[in-house]
Amino acid sequence: MNGFQIATSGGPLCAEPMTGLAFIIEDVVFKDTNEVDVSIGGVFSGQVTSAVSTGCVKAFLMHPVRIVEPLYLCDLNVSTQGLSKAHQVLLKRRAKIIEEYPRPSTDIFSITAHLPVVESFGFSTQIRKSTSGGVDWQLVFSHWEMLDEDPFFVPKTKEEKEEFGEFVEGLPPSTPKKIIDDVRARKGLFLKKKGKSGEKNKPAGSNV
Repeated sequence: MNGFQIATSGGPLCAEPMTGLAFIIEDVVFKDTNEVDVSIGGVFSGQVTSAVSTGCVKAFLMHPVRIVEPLYLCDLNVSTQGLSKAHQVLLKRRAKIIEEYPRPSTDIFSITAHLPVVESFGFSTQIRKSTSGGVDWQLVFSHWEMLDEDPFFVPKTKEEKEEFGEFVEGLPPSTPKKIIDDVRARKGLFLKKKGKSGEKNKPAGSNV
């Protein structure tokens, strides 16, 4: 149980709690007492914990992985003159517009949208500047949503290459991969940086 809790409390993607998955233990084998090295006191509980934790992480990474991200509910009121600019800002930040309607007897439009929390940084300044101040809004936490895209997906089969195209090194990362890299950079975790000698693991912000 300790090994399971350690593995799931900080997953391998960006050291965040795992959710929405299950680990199925198909078999457990205990060595005979005569086969255990008694000179070191037998098998320590820490060894079992470490083995289970490592096994859970490796099993997780053997399958296509997904991440979930938090979303804000954004209620926004904007004048008719700034409506198109507000749309541009929302779409650029991956917001999903749920509802939009004009306020009776006014030139104000009300917009309700889901805005990813990670895209909300700097939103206040940008939306105010784009609409020349003709807007007011409120952000309230709404829910978590899974991004249905494997952050490490690379087309391999002929069918995948026909559907998604050839993978070319140097293309911008997918949205889930970018989120993972941003979180890891913010936490100071290791990132894959490509240098002259190829890809190497470097601590975020490292100059060496």
